[in-house]
Amino acid sequence: MRTLTRLVAWAFACVGALVVLGGCSDKEIEETIGKQTAAAIESSYRVVDDPLMSDYIDTMGHILVGHSKRQDIPYEFKVIDTDIVNAAAVPWGYVYLTTGLLDFVDSEDELWAITGHELGHQVGRDSVRAVKENILLSLATILIGRQTRLGGNIADVGSDLLQLKHSRQDETQADDYSNAVIYAVGYDPAAQTHFFQRLMDEIEKDHPSRLETLFLTHPPTKDRIERQSAKPEVVQGDAKALAQVGAGYARRARYAEAIQRLSKAVELDGDNVATRLLLANCYLVRGERTEAGEEYAAVLKLDPGLLSAQEGLQAAQAPPPPEAAGSGEATTAAKSAVTQASAELAVAGEAVAAATQNLPRQLRPTAEAMQRSTDTLVGVGSRVPQLPPAAREVTVTTGLAIADASESLYCLERLSQLLSATVTSGKRMAEAAQGLGPGALDARQAAVLARAGEQLGKCATEVQALAGGIPDLVKTVQNAGRVAEGAANRVGDALLPGSTLAERQIAFDSVKLSQQRGEKTRDKTREAALRAAQARARSLVAEIDTAGIVLGAARADACDNLVAYYTQTDPTRARAFRQDHALGLGEAALLLAAAKSAQRPVDSLLELAGDDLDVVETARQADAHLPNVNFFLQFIADALAKEAAS
Repeated sequence: MRTLTRLVAWAFACVGALVVLGGCSDKEIEETIGKQTAAAIESSYRVVDDPLMSDYIDTMGHILVGHSKRQDIPYEFKVIDTDIVNAAAVPWGYVYLTTGLLDFVDSEDELWAITGHELGHQVGRDSVRAVKENILLSLATILIGRQTRLGGNIADVGSDLLQLKHSRQDETQADDYSNAVIYAVGYDPAAQTHFFQRLMDEIEKDHPSRLETLFLTHPPTKDRIERQSAKPEVVQGDAKALAQVGAGYARRARYAEAIQRLSKAVELDGDNVATRLLLANCYLVRGERTEAGEEYAAVLKLDPGLLSAQEGLQAAQAPPPPEAAGSGEATTAAKSAVTQASAELAVAGEAVAAATQNLPRQLRPTAEAMQRSTDTLVGVGSRVPQLPPAAREVTVTTGLAIADASESLYCLERLSQLLSATVTSGKRMAEAAQGLGPGALDARQAAVLARAGEQLGKCATEVQALAGGIPDLVKTVQNAGRVAEGAANRVGDALLPGSTLAERQIAFDSVKLSQQRGEKTRDKTREAALRAAQARARSLVAEIDTAGIVLGAARADACDNLVAYYTQTDPTRARAFRQDHALGLGEAALLLAAAKSAQRPVDSLLELAGDDLDVVETARQADAHLPNVNFFLQFIADALAKEAAS
């Protein structure tokens, strides 16, 4: 529970620390400030402890650290639970990413680029300077907490510290560092420019308020984007850069993207044995035996004794595994189920579009009310710096109520985007399924497609229900905003000299009501977002199942490798799990990810699923965190779409 006592103690401790540490080394000062800052953030936000997400983030961070220019401090990489889109580097190696940011990134490479950017601030010690400057804010401002231009989010010092600003030079250097470090580990540095361009596009539109913090702390500019776009590792115009990024895609089992770059590298430098061998391996695992054979033969011309190329050529020349006989009746029935579910989802999609069409306009007044509320409380802190303890507590409680109302704004925007993505995913699945021939599927594949159709049907029902509830949620959020603004105004009036006991009592009652309303509103919007995550999981499972069927047996190994990478599973185990239990690719992916999220053996989830094999319901019952599971399923679905298109 966030309390005034803790905030006051932290504020005095930090200000005092600057004085006490005046004669200490910069490193000692950095350690003291960093630990206190991290403690403040982690007391203000819940740190995500889901091993599916936390292990991935920690591994990502330390891979980047392995290529870092600064190895003299410990590093910790954590995700904190807030719909605000942001990332922050805190002194002494702490890097925080928000769940809102995870929702916003468009690719895995973007996430690595953002983390690399924050690591650049650690290397440059930029966060030390920024925290020193912020700690010297007035105690009243620290107590009241965060401010933004839109949304007026006020909570506590932890939020304030997520908005540390860096100079333009610091940001540019962090951009440069990110490009260099993610390129070194084989990720695509072009992702950073894509990410900032998307931010620029959002600024030019009526961008969601939940992006505001990131705009303030990492302001993208055309100059920054143009500078990074010209970097050789971003342009990838030479064989070395193409091979480096291509090898990174191959390690992640994203073979279509790997082949795209490796083949260009070979065109520029056909004598590079390592590049040609990797290209041949990518072709082989995708089942493209002719292309693989040609590349292995080219490698053997360059290095006749290379055993791996000889073995690869033999594998490429071996006959492919026979395709199972198709079942026309089963295929027709499965496609019919998908067609019906697709029609239901289309209706649900129209309901979502109608319910969210005016959402930015509807939420704008509430965002502006939160801004006015922020200004009111900040004004109180500046006019009456020596508030009595009771008055301070009322002021902070009011700020927390405003924060809850603002968080609900973010969550409602997230819900809208989640539903739209769910509908789009379902459409892609249905289109892919309809492209299958009348007798294309064997009995097992037809059963998988039929279950995918069932998932899509359940998804349509859930989306329809959520769309119907959006108008009431909007009204609830608007009401919470009005109540919070009223409480802020009454508190401001009650703290002025000459206020009456009656006015102070009214203010106290208003704050209590605002706090209750804010908490209930936040809980309602979050509950709706979790239900939307369940619908999203259904659409992703259906999409991945269908993609696995469309890509066929020839690319089964490539698909299994992809699932293994994103579910943090051994490829052999992932393949055996899918095959032994006759699961679809999406079903296997969800169960493997959910098992790690819930910290349960994957076979126990299968037992829980029973004969119905509703893997999404099973994951929910097992207490897997579906938003985190979806994060990785989305990457799988996107990669499979590229595989199918190539």
